[in-house]
Amino acid sequence: MSQPDVSDAAVQGGQGRTPGRRPRIWQQTTGRRAIWDDMEVHHRIPLEWAHLTPGSLNRLANLVGMKRPDHSQVSEAWRVWKVGLGGWQRSAADILRQAMAIDRQFASGMVFPK
Repeated sequence: MSQPDVSDAAVQGGQGRTPGRRPRIWQQTTGRRAIWDDMEVHHRIPLEWAHLTPGSLNRLANLVGMKRPDHSQVSEAWRVWKVGLGGWQRSAADILRQAMAIDRQFASGMVFPK
């Protein structure tokens, strides 16, 4: 299956989000809608950190399928981390380290597109 065109000038600082983009990318790649498998499509690095990361956060490497309860837990882990920053700005390396820590913690609930 060919790779979908995900080169949109995505998300600058959380601006320009296109609702539904990630589920469409998932379906184009897997041939299935995530909802058919009782999943949601999760951004491994959240869109709010787009201004610190190169490229589109809608690229396949940043998207995983997750069951709703797992997805909620991951979103909460990011929220708690952000609150814990106390307003301090983080670097791209900090965001990547946090994404890797969350990936390790929740890896068993992540389904990567094939």
